[in-house]
This record gives sequence, structure tokens and C-alpha cells, in this order.
Amino acid sequence: MYLKYSKGIRGLKYIIIFLLFIFWIFYAVPVILLHIPYVQQKIAHTASKELSEYLRVPVKVGKVDFEWFHSIVLEDLYLEDQNKSVLFKANHVSAGFELLPALKGKFVFTTVRLFGFDLHLKKATPQEKLNLQFIIDAFASKDSVKKETNVDLKFNSVLVRKGNVSFDVSNTPETPGKFNGKHVAIKNISAKISIKAFNKDSINASIKKLSFTEKSGFELNKLTLNLTANKDSASIQNFEVKLPQTALKIDRANVDLTQVDSIGQLVDNAKLTLRIAPSEVCLKDLASFVPAFQNFADIIEMSAEVSGSVDNIDLKRLTVKYSDKMLFLGKMELKGITHPEEAYVFGQVNKMYLTTGGIQGLANNFSSKPVVLPREIVKLGTINFTGEISGFFDNLVAFGRLSSAIGAIQTDLIFGRNKSKGIDTYLKGHMATSGLKINELFDAGNPYGNVAFDITLDSQRPVNGNFSGNVKALVTEVDFKGYTYKNVNLTGNFKKNGFNGMIKVDDPNGTLYAEGLFEHRGKNSVFNFVADLKSFRPDKLHLTNAYDSPEISGTLKADFTGNTIDNVEGNIRIDSLSFKTAPSEFFINKFQIAASGHSLDRRLTITSDVINGEINGSYSFETIIPSLMNTFKGYLPALIKATQKEKKTKENNFSLLLTIENTDSISKTLKLPVTIVNQSRIVGHYNNKYNKFRVEAFLPGFKVGASAFESGYMVCDNPTDEIVLNVKATNFNNKGLKNYLDLSLNAKNDRINSLISWANNKSKTFKADLSSSTHFVMQEQETGPAKLRTEIELNQSPIIVNDSLWQIEPSNIFIENGRIMIDNFYAYHDDQFIRLDGDVSKTPTDTLKLDLKDVELSYIFDIVNIPVLQFGGKATGTFNLNDLYGSRVLNTDLEIENFSFNKVPFGKLNLYSEWDDQQQGIMMLGSIYKNDSTWTDINGFIYPVGEKSGLSLYFDANDIDISFLQPFMQNIAKNIKGSGFGNIHLFGPFSKLTVEGEALIKDGGLGIDYLNTYYTFTDSIHLTPETIRVKDLTLYDKDGNKGKVNGEVNHQFFRDFNFKATVQADNMLLYNATPRQNPQISGTAYGSGSATIQGNEQLINFDINMRSNPGTSIALNFMEGSKAMEYDFINFVEKDTIATDSKGSSLSSEKKQNSSGGAEYRMNFLLDLTPDAQIELVMDPVSGDKIKGYGNGNMQIQYGTKTDLRMYGAYSIESGSYNFSLQQVIQKDFKLREGSTVSFRGDPFDANLDINAIYSLTANLGDLDESLAQESARTNVPVNCVLNLNGVLRSPTISFDLELPNSNEELERKMRSLVDTEEMMTRQVVYLLVLNKFYTPDYAMVSSTTSGFASVASSAISSQLSNILSSITDKVQIGTNIRASESSFTDTEVEMMLSSQLLDNRLLFNGNFGYKNNPTQPRTFVGEFDLEYKLNKSGEIRLKAYNHSNDMYKYLKSALTTQGVGIMFKKDFDRLGDIFRKRRRYQLIPADSTKNTSN
Repeated sequence: MYLKYSKGIRGLKYIIIFLLFIFWIFYAVPVILLHIPYVQQKIAHTASKELSEYLRVPVKVGKVDFEWFHSIVLEDLYLEDQNKSVLFKANHVSAGFELLPALKGKFVFTTVRLFGFDLHLKKATPQEKLNLQFIIDAFASKDSVKKETNVDLKFNSVLVRKGNVSFDVSNTPETPGKFNGKHVAIKNISAKISIKAFNKDSINASIKKLSFTEKSGFELNKLTLNLTANKDSASIQNFEVKLPQTALKIDRANVDLTQVDSIGQLVDNAKLTLRIAPSEVCLKDLASFVPAFQNFADIIEMSAEVSGSVDNIDLKRLTVKYSDKMLFLGKMELKGITHPEEAYVFGQVNKMYLTTGGIQGLANNFSSKPVVLPREIVKLGTINFTGEISGFFDNLVAFGRLSSAIGAIQTDLIFGRNKSKGIDTYLKGHMATSGLKINELFDAGNPYGNVAFDITLDSQRPVNGNFSGNVKALVTEVDFKGYTYKNVNLTGNFKKNGFNGMIKVDDPNGTLYAEGLFEHRGKNSVFNFVADLKSFRPDKLHLTNAYDSPEISGTLKADFTGNTIDNVEGNIRIDSLSFKTAPSEFFINKFQIAASGHSLDRRLTITSDVINGEINGSYSFETIIPSLMNTFKGYLPALIKATQKEKKTKENNFSLLLTIENTDSISKTLKLPVTIVNQSRIVGHYNNKYNKFRVEAFLPGFKVGASAFESGYMVCDNPTDEIVLNVKATNFNNKGLKNYLDLSLNAKNDRINSLISWANNKSKTFKADLSSSTHFVMQEQETGPAKLRTEIELNQSPIIVNDSLWQIEPSNIFIENGRIMIDNFYAYHDDQFIRLDGDVSKTPTDTLKLDLKDVELSYIFDIVNIPVLQFGGKATGTFNLNDLYGSRVLNTDLEIENFSFNKVPFGKLNLYSEWDDQQQGIMMLGSIYKNDSTWTDINGFIYPVGEKSGLSLYFDANDIDISFLQPFMQNIAKNIKGSGFGNIHLFGPFSKLTVEGEALIKDGGLGIDYLNTYYTFTDSIHLTPETIRVKDLTLYDKDGNKGKVNGEVNHQFFRDFNFKATVQADNMLLYNATPRQNPQISGTAYGSGSATIQGNEQLINFDINMRSNPGTSIALNFMEGSKAMEYDFINFVEKDTIATDSKGSSLSSEKKQNSSGGAEYRMNFLLDLTPDAQIELVMDPVSGDKIKGYGNGNMQIQYGTKTDLRMYGAYSIESGSYNFSLQQVIQKDFKLREGSTVSFRGDPFDANLDINAIYSLTANLGDLDESLAQESARTNVPVNCVLNLNGVLRSPTISFDLELPNSNEELERKMRSLVDTEEMMTRQVVYLLVLNKFYTPDYAMVSSTTSGFASVASSAISSQLSNILSSITDKVQIGTNIRASESSFTDTEVEMMLSSQLLDNRLLFNGNFGYKNNPTQPRTFVGEFDLEYKLNKSGEIRLKAYNHSNDMYKYLKSALTTQGVGIMFKKDFDRLGDIFRKRRRYQLIPADSTKNTSN
């Protein structure tokens, strides 16, 4: 057993020894050999040689090392490309592997290392092959038959360290700082990768770390992920990318392939899911790819969730957040994206907001410098948006709502493309908003407001073209300067740089319609449009308040090309330009500008009603000023170089001719400072090549402001080596005063010599000849450029003021570096003088001193030119001024004799003043001495400059003349007078002066201009900065009648006055206008009642409710200014001719006085007229026909300076006369019968007359027919010639009648049977009025008639006596009558007729006194009279007494006279109840309640 066991052991030993030998031979020996350096070098050398020969490029392997047949290490590898450039090199390449799995077809690499390698890939051009391509081709399989491979790989660990990879396309430019796919350089590649399985069925890999940098600046700090995939699915887990400030995480990304049987189904059936976890992205990390992100250092947070398939992607959620400043929440669906032409997209923004801080942050992140947002953007607040987008890529519909703090905009748009029609992009749809508060974007007081619009757009861009289309915009509301415009329409077609369409504005305060073409083509730009503007009222639109109620209308037509005034060719024309304002207006029928020609020969013509002319030649308006400066530089080089910068110029070689017509209406309407009265002409030429020019102006008549000039002439040229300017003009006024002005100036060698001459034609001489020389010098500086020095030499010059000769002594003024040096300016007359000497500069010690002696102060304040400071008086004293640019030290010590303010003398003023630097004003202390015992103290400040410029003066007034207020109140009252007592504070800016305090006014007075009345008072007045108030002030008229006044005057710094006063009057003088002042309503009116006067500087309303009082006498003359022929109511014509004339003219506002200036007056009188008032109505101002009467009635009169006269009511005449004339032959005073009326219904020309008047005389009935004389009790009987005036005032109807007042009805009937036609009645009345006798018809039975000579004599004597007595008094009317037979003077009668109204028209007397001498009554005295006395004011109850004579031969009468006495009662009534009802007074009707006839 032992032997067997021993043999067994021995056999096992041999086996082991054999196996060890085999191991040594086949494993240990090779390993040992491979570790021998010689062997390694031999292998490396052989490998290098073989590879080099195979690849035909240098290949080097530095060292080869094997580790026990499971690892191979290659060091110092080197490989060139075919261009002998390094393609690849590496310090260390190794791979560890397992042999046993390889026997089963599975390759397992335990480790792979690649350290310190460089890979350089290159291409000469994008089309050339890669420099690595030859290696790929060398090792590519040569077998053309593809075999199925079943690779099964596993890499436990892949380590990469310090690797570099580059790729370059040689012929393409590089882009430093920006990633360029044709120039890639990746450095410092470091990676750790594990591929646990890789075969045809699955893959399982992970990147545990990957990092590198790229030369553009991109830096990948870390990339990790886990990938697993098989035939059913693919999944990526724990995907994370880290850049310097970015951390992007994808929790999962899965692809489900269970329903995919083929590659064709992959797009539709592969289900995708992707979830991006909340991540932080810094866009600056991507700046290499998007340079705009280079400053974007802030963090953006994002997350997303995606599902679907490759062809149908559903982005269920996308969240983007920028701190708390921005948030985006949305989703999107993409369907059919593998076929873009059929792809459908649906996107939705659920929520998006962006704060102003977000806008600020984004702006700063996109800028290299800090960005400050405009305040308008900040005020938008948080911007919110929600919306959707859907459709195919070539037809997408998008709508949404964008909102902010100022409002929201709704959009609904369609955009896409249509390749079949060659449309690359189209966009259509509309945007609308119900209101954007634009004003909230700007500071307070901005002109904007709300805007609402609806815009419809239809546009497209063809392939390789530009956008064009149509736009329709309706701006339903837009606010500008506090006014709301509505329904502004814009419609038209647009294209690149062009628009052809219309804009329409239809507003109550203006309509605009503009239509045409606007196309920008640079110099060839085209403008062809028409604009029509109607009733444009800029004041109502709050665009300007420079004019009073302006209204503009006109049409503009433009057809021209060009983009500057220098290259325009075509026409611009304005037609029917109307500019109306309340006080004035102008109308221009045509204003046309036409330009033509090329740059060297152009022509510009102006054709209009006002300006006509042309410019011919080469001109450049853009450079004409620099051109002129270059020309002036030849004469004044120092001045031009110091004040003007060098600018490029173009050729200016042109001639000019302009004529200007009268511009009175234009200047008044536009408030221009200059008015051309007579046609003026301007001619000239200019050539900047030769620097020659001449301009000449002929101005026969013009105005500057309110100053009128004639014989104006100006010429300026440079004919030789100097510039010469001459200006002449004569200033004149309507009083014959003329001021002759002459200015001569020449410029040469930096010197201007000037002479100003002035003289006038006053009886006392005013004349001046002021000459000076100004020299400009460029003075070199030690450092810096030369500076301008101005030296002014004032020559000795005489000035004659009011026949007093003043001399100005030679002096000098120097101006340099902001320093003004005055060297002893001295002007004197006898002992009066003005001396000014010293310096004004920034040096505090420099002093300017002014010495005055007996100098009229008004001269100084005229120079200061502050209209509200009209001080006067002779001043003596000194002014000292230091440090004008700094603390402004000023002190004054003045004594002013005859000190005045607004030309009102106050007395002697002693004034001390000095500059108060703390108050920044001149402190003033003074006293005004009226006499030794009466003075007014003044103290306060005057602030001459700065924000506080103005004054603050306190007056302790003691008997100060208040008429200085007249300039402030001249539109309200006139002739203000009185003495003021109290404490008054005058203060405010110069343009906004006001007063406050309490004042007692003694012996005050003021006049109301339009009423021509003057009132006096003594009372207190209360003053506040905005109001002058009186309470229960007692006013007295010129007769001592009084009334009570309460009222106040409101003002804004003594401008924009408005006031209201109520007056309670008791028999006060209310109206006192002469015919010259008011031709239509003149006379004197006294009344009792109430009145309200209110208004402003433009309009004053008088509302007066009064009862007339004794002393009232008013004349109404509505015919003034019309032709005399309009008042010939009676025309003598042939029997067969009938002439009618209905001429008349209404009163128009053009006839009103003061219609062109001053305040407008509107009066509304409601008058209770009583018989105390005399009313006179002029019928014919040429012949003197007028109705004068006393009566009663209720009248309303509305009248104004710019409105037509309107009258309402009825006036019933109780007594009066009508001074009737006929063809200048008859002039008789007819007595108005009681009950005659004049009724007014508005237009006074339409007044309805119902006048019945009589002229009483005695006539012999025998001249008419002897049978009448035989039947009459008297041969000479009283006869009334009756005149009936009926109809409207403009064309009344006149008819005549006869009455026999003391005869029986039968006799009067027979008389009428003889006078049976209108023609005969008129003839009889004319005979009676002219000859005091009846006309004897051919058919009458008359044996003898009254002497014609006696009748003529009687008429002449009667007329002369009446005229003589009427010139003495109008209370008595007188007439005479002389009758004699035709055959002899044996039958003669002489009569004198008297009538009068006495005792305030309450006693009425009519009588005849005469003498008869005939055979039956020789030398008989005749006396007849009628006497009536009104027992009450209305005259309804009267006491009457009479005495009438009887003819002797009437034997039935035993007495020569008949007497009587009695009481009469008379009442007019329409209804029985009116007899017992008192006449009531009407209440005042406001003026605006009646028809306005101002237009």
C-alpha cells in the first residue's frame, strides 16, 4: 500500500512539474520577456514601423508594456496626418481586459485609461475630407458583404485625464470669444465613464463625471447621467449638468418602445416622458454660444414636464422664474412635427408676469453698464400676459391679453406663409384696448390721458421682399391736454417707407380729413396729399390760449418730392384759409409755394393774398446762416470766430424779391408785433462764393405794436470793403406827432461805427444824435485759446429833451471775460446829470456807481421796461452795486421830488435801500411827504431777479391819491379819484402784483364809461389778494341823489377781472349819454329800483330794473348812419304812378361803438316808464322829424357794444308832439293824441306805430265851398289836420284826415263829401299846413276866397315865430294865422295859437288869441282856450275848463263866448276788470333769456 501510495505521489509530482514547465514556457517566459526593456523597445519599434508603412505617415510608439496578459499599456504615442501635422499624441494609453470572457465572445475591459492626449482634426475647406479620414479608410472592412455583428462589450471603467481635442476648417474666419463649430478647441477633458453592457439588445452605461473647457470660454464643470436601454425601452436617470453657475437636472427621460416593431413606427409609437427637475440656469454660462448673454449673471429657475411621441410632443408644463421678478407658466402641444408642412401647434400661456424690477434686472443683464429705466417704464408696474397660439406652421392664430398698471391690450392675430403664392410671411388680425391711461406714465401735469383703439392689420412679405399691406385703425378715444378726441379713423395701405391712405377726425371742435401718399425715398421722397381742416378751435382743444375763441379752417394740397427744403420740387398750396377770433379775423384765399429746378438753378415762388415773391438761383436754406457768418467773418473776424462754430456750407447764389400786402387783419388776429399797412417790398441777392450781398426793404407804412411808422427804408450791403446798414423811418400818431428815426452803421476790420439819430416835430424839441464805435479784439491768453474783448467808444453826443440840451461826454465800455468796465459815462444838463462809472464782474470788490441829480425817474423805469412799475419824479442820490454775480451788494440813498406812480403825483419821497443777501432782494425804507404834516411810510423789498422777482411793499397810507389804480381798472371804471387812508400791502411777482389791506376812501369817485355817469362816495374798501370788496357803500350821482352798493371785484393779480355789484337806487342818474357817445340811445335817465352789474374785462352785463323819475329824457335814433332817402315817407308822384319803397336796414353789430376794442357791454333794461319821462323817437335825422312824448309803459331794452339792439314792450303816449316835415316845405309840430302807441317786438326797425296826431288851425270854410260857410256858426272855424302814422318803423304808412272839432256832425259830413278821395284829402291837408286855407276844387261853388298872399304871410310868420320860441324853450308851441279876403283887407282876421305843458306836464294849455275886423264885428278881440290839469300822475282823472268864442252874426247866440268846466275820467282797458286793476311792474328778464342776435 505504501508503495502504491508512494508511486502515486511521485506521479502527481511529475504532473505538477510538467504543468509548471508548461506555464513557464507559455506564460511566464513571455511575460518575463515582455518586461525586458529590449523586448519592449523591439515591439514598439516593430509596431511603429509596421503602422507607418501601413498608414504611410509617421507613427511612433514610445513604449509597450503587458501585464500578465490582461493589460496593455502604450506610452508616448505619436501620429501625423498626411499633411505632416500632428494628428494624435498621448502620454499614456492603457486597457485592462479579461481573457476568459473573450473565449465566449464577450469583451470585458476592466479599465481603459487615456492620459495626456491631443487630437487635432482638420479640414482645409468645408468640402475637403477630414485629416482622420485616411485612417478610417485604412482600417475599414474590405468585405462588401455586410455581416451581422454580435458585439458584447463591457467597460468597467474608462478614465480620461488632461485630454485636448481640436477641430479646424482652415479657410474659415475665427470668432474670438464666440463658439465656432469650424474652430473648436476642447481642453482639459476629464471623464470617468462606465459601460456595464453594450450589445445588440441592450446598453447600460453611466457617466460619473465629465468636464472640459472650450477656447470660446464655455466651461463644463460636471456632467453625470445613467443610461439603460433595450429593445422595449430606453431611460436616462440622474442627468445633471453643472456649469460655473448653472445646475440643470433631469430626473428622468424615458422612451417606451413596446409598441415599436420597426424603425418606421419609432416616430409615431415610441412614447416619450421627460421631467426637468427645478434647476438653476445662468445664461452667462452660455455666452460663448449667445454673446448677448455675456453680462447675464442672474439665475433663472426653470422646470418642465414632457410626454408624447417624437411626432406628437406634449409639453405639459413649462415654468420659468426669475427670482420674484418674473414668472412664466405655460404648455404646448406639437403634432406631426416630422412633417413640418402638416405640423400643428397649440401653445398656452397660463400665467406670465414681469415686474419693473424684472425689467430692470433683465436690462442690466443684457448691458455692460448699469441701466436706469425710464420713469415711463417704471410706472407701467407689473406686466401680465395670458394667451394662446394654435394652428399649422404656415397658418398660426395667436390671441392674448397684455395688461399693466395703465390698462390692457387684447390681440387676435394670424400669421404664417403661403409658398404657392410666393408669400414668405403674412400677418393679419387686430389689436384693441378699451383704455390705456397713458398720462400715468409721465409726471403730473403731462398733456396725455386715456386712449382706446381698435387696429385691424392685413400685411404680407413676399419672398426676398418687404412687408406691405393695409391697416385700419379706429381710435375711439384719446385724451390730449385735457380734451377727449373721439372716433379718429386711419385707413390706408403701407409698404416699406411708404403709406397711402387717409386720416379722419370728426370732432365738435374741428374736423380733419387728410388723404394721400407719403413715401420716404431719401432725396426722392414723394408727398402727394390733401388735407381739409374745418372749424378747428384750438382753445376748446386746450392747445393754446393765446387767442380769444379762435376758429381755423382751410385746405392744404401738397404735391412734391424731396426730403429737405433745399431739394423739394413741387407745390404746396393752402386754399380758403380762415382764422377767426372773437375780436378779429382774416381770410387768405390762396397761399402757394412752388419749387423747381436743379441744385444750381432753382426757383422758389410764393403766391398769396398777402406775400408774393420768388427766390432764383442756387440756395441752401440749411447752410445760409453759416454762409452769412463766413461772409461776415471778412469784416468782423474776431466776433465771428469767438461766437460761431465752423460749419460746412453749400453754394448760395440767389436773388430775392418779395412783396407784402396789408397784414392788418392777420396781425390783429395773430397778435403779431409788426403790421404792414401799405404794400411793402424786399429785394436782395447773395453770393457766398464772392461774399457779396445786398438786401433792400421799402416799407411805406407799417406798425410795431401800437406805434405807427411811415416812409420806412432799410438797405444793407457790402459794395466795397465794408458792410453798410442804413435804416430810416418816421413814427407818427393821430395827433400829428412825428418822430424821425435814422440808423447808420458800417462794419470793417473788426469795428462797427454807428450813428443813431432821432427827432420829432413837437413844439418843444426832442432830438438825439448818438454815435459810437465798437471794436472786437481777439486777446491772447497765457493758457488756453484767445478770448474776445469788446471795446465800445461812446462819442460826445447831444440830446435835446423838451428843449433842454443834454450832453453825453466821451466814455468807454469794455467787455472781457464776463467783466463789464464802464469808464465815466456822464450825461448832463446844467446842474442835472447822470454819471455811471465802475466795473461789474465776479470779483466782489468791483463796484459800479450811479450818481443822479434831478433826473426824471420815469426815464430809468422806461429803460427797465417793467410796465407795472411806472414810477416818476426827479431823483437825486447814489446807487452802489458790488458783486453782481455773487451776493449782489446794493445800496441806494435817494430823494425824489414830485414822486409819482402810474403818473399820479404823491409828493416828495425820501428813500433808502440796500441789498439784503439773505432775502435776495433790495430792502427799501422811505416816506412820501404830501406836505409837512401829511406823509405815507413805505417799507419792504424789491426782488429784481431770481425766482422771487417781484416786490413786497407796505404802505401806511395817509391821504394818498388812489387814482394810481386807474391803469389796473381801466376796462371797468374811468376817472378814479379819492384819498386813501389805511395800511396797504403791495406784493407779488412783477407779473402778478396784488394788494391786501383795509382802506378808507374819502371823496372817492369813479365813472362808468358806457353809461357816461359819475358817482362819488366816502367809505371803506376791503382788499384781499384776490378781491376788492365794498358793503353798503353809499353812492351819489352828480345831483346828490344816492344809492346803496354791495359788491366785489375779483382778480388774478389785477388781471382777469370779474366783478359783481348790486345797486339800490332812489331817483339816481343811471344814464347820461350824448348823441355823439351813443347815437342810437342818448339822453338822461333818472330812476329808482335795483341794478346788477357783473362781468369781466371782456364782457360786462347790466341788468337794470328801474322806474323812471322826473328829469328823464331819452332820444331813440335808430336811423343814424343810414341814407336820407330811406326816410322819405311821402313822395309826390304822377297820378298814374304808384311808388312803393320798403327799404330798411336792421341795426347790426357793425354800427356799434367800441366794437373793435375794450370790454363788451351788454345791457338789459326792464323799465317802468311813467309820464315823468320824455321819450323822443327820431323818424328822420336829416329832416329832423321826431316824435316826442310823455306816457307810460313797460319796456325791456337789450343792447350792447357788439350785439344788436332789441326792444320789447309797448309805450302808450299821453301827450307829446310830432315834428313833421314834408319835402323841406312843411315843418309843423303835430300834437300827439292820447292813446297813441309804439309797440316793440325785438328789432326796433320792426316797431309797430299807431300814432294819431293833430295840427290845429282855423280856416275859412268858404274857401272850400260857400254853402258850408253859410251853414256854419262861424266863417272861420277850428280845423284839425289829422296825421295817422301806422305800420312798422322802417316803412310806416302815413295818411291824413280832417276834423271840424267845434262844428256839428252834419257840417263835417258835408265837408267830407267834398273831400271824398285820398288824393283830395292829402291836397287839402297840404294846403292847410302850407297856406292855412282850404284848397278850392274846380267843382266848388265859391264867389270869393281868402287872400293867398295873406295865407303865405301867415305861414311864414308862424314858422319863424315857432322856430324862435322853440330855440328858447320846448315847453311852449306857438303859431300864427292871418286871413284876408282876395279883394281887400276889409275882412281880416289875425290869430296867435299857443300850447304848453307845465308843472311836470300835468297842466296842459291850448289857446287862440286874435283880432277880427269885418263889417259885422269891427275890431273885435277873440280869446279861446282849453285848460286841463291831471289830478293824478297817470292822468286818468283830469279837471277841465274852456272858453270858446261865438260869431256875432249867429243871432241865436247872445254871448260872444261859451265857457265850461268839469272833471274827466279816462281808462284804457281790454277787459272790464282792467278798470279796477292796478298796472303791475314786470320783473327783470335776464338778457340771455331772450333771443340772441349777436350774429
